[in-house]
Amino acid sequence: MPILTLPKRRKMVTLMLNKIIKSECYKVLSFPLFWFGIIFVFGISIFFSIQNIQAINAMFSGNFASVNLESNILSETPAILVRDAILSSPYQTSVLFLPILIALVYATEYQFGQELQSQLLITNWQKRTTGRIISLFVIVSIVTLVFAIVNCLLLFILLTPTLKTFLTFFLVGEVTLRVLLFSVVLGLLSLVFVTLTKKSIPSLVLIVLLLILSLTGLLGILAPDLNNILPLLGAKSFAFGRVEAGQTSQLYGFLLLLIESVLSCSMIYGIEWKKEQRC
Repeated sequence: MPILTLPKRRKMVTLMLNKIIKSECYKVLSFPLFWFGIIFVFGISIFFSIQNIQAINAMFSGNFASVNLESNILSETPAILVRDAILSSPYQTSVLFLPILIALVYATEYQFGQELQSQLLITNWQKRTTGRIISLFVIVSIVTLVFAIVNCLLLFILLTPTLKTFLTFFLVGEVTLRVLLFSVVLGLLSLVFVTLTKKSIPSLVLIVLLLILSLTGLLGILAPDLNNILPLLGAKSFAFGRVEAGQTSQLYGFLLLLIESVLSCSMIYGIEWKKEQRC
């Protein structure tokens, strides 16, 4: 039996992992639920984009009566308005709807026995878990990029000529990367809930509870010390690219997202390891 050298072993592991990642991606893409959800979320994203663009154009032209916005937003500069327009639609859809879709799709594996098939085909739980995490990263990244590209095309078509001058390639790329990091972190949190509960309804309850605590300010009343631990609160300044009153720094938000992504991956590995020990 020939002895494999270290480079050959690494090459074999890499090839095997690539196959696992492709298999996980194909499995997710084969679910009709995934495509129905993407079409639904895509429609919502376009609706948000058009609404935001109409509001910004009205504000810039001085037609404040046609928009119902807070006074601090009405006083923003054109550069900030365009930046928020690049951010708003991809951020809203990625934060509100994409985590829910991920929970529904990945929970389908457990409900229809495909997770058991994956265990039989890929006996090594570390490789199986790594493939699932990377496939999630790939799918979430592609979906978020598509949302961002469509939003930018609508901005380029519908914005007033003066506002278009603030729509630069560098600004679009920077804002998109920030949204992408948010999408990946929230996607990993959804995968943690699915891996823990193995069911769609409990996972959805946990995700919706997380969104309610973040978006309603309820956590600030119940546990103010935990307010800046949630990604939508602690990393808000990082998402918007500026620090407003009562917010943490952008660096804090960036580090918070990185730490939570590492913790989420560690929790997924931990849950899978514990499940493997029971077998």
